[in-house]
Amino acid sequence: MTRGMMIAAAAALIGGGVLADAERAYRRGDFQGAARAYGRALAEGDSSAVVRYNLGTALLRLGRHDEARPHLEAAARARATEDTRFRGAYNAGGADLQPVAGGRVPSAQRRERLVRAINHYRRALLLNPDDADAKWNLELANRLLRQQDGGGGGDDEKNDGPSGGGQNAPSPAAPQPRQGTGGEGAGRPMTREQAERILAGAEAREQRIQRQQLKQDQTRIHGVRDW
Repeated sequence: MTRGMMIAAAAALIGGGVLADAERAYRRGDFQGAARAYGRALAEGDSSAVVRYNLGTALLRLGRHDEARPHLEAAARARATEDTRFRGAYNAGGADLQPVAGGRVPSAQRRERLVRAINHYRRALLLNPDDADAKWNLELANRLLRQQDGGGGGDDEKNDGPSGGGQNAPSPAAPQPRQGTGGEGAGRPMTREQAERILAGAEAREQRIQRQQLKQDQTRIHGVRDW
């Protein structure tokens, strides 16, 4: 879910001006107009975290993910309130996760975008560990990354991150090779070839389960939520 617009300082809105125009445009669903107005405010020297966040969020609403992300990342890094930084990190994650899950990203770019999304959601959860939407989106990004890496997960999953969200959720354990219990070959150690066949079959089954689950889950990205 993309977090919605943040309210600009009341003093800046009294009597109108570009920020008031931007807010009114956003509220009536004119995200193109809002993006133009916030862009104008930025060009005129207002590089505050709220303006960068609102500009990025309006661009995100328009599906202009690559244009939105730098503004959202700037809001996430700014000297601003914890909530502003949380929202910036959360929406920056969506700028990468949404197009990947929607199948609008070339295969060669998917891993880079998913790793970046995961890092942003982890940053968001450091600021607000109880946010259910951030946990869900982090889990989905991790699942997509495991699929991209052939079911084995990526190096980023080994890094420490906030608890919750399933980023370190264990996958079903593969059956361990064991000796036969009867018939021909009973009591003999399993050969390496036999063990490899069993493990390969278990891995293939796990990947099929993951693909089926992903088809169901990819429609559940938590998107836009108004302020």
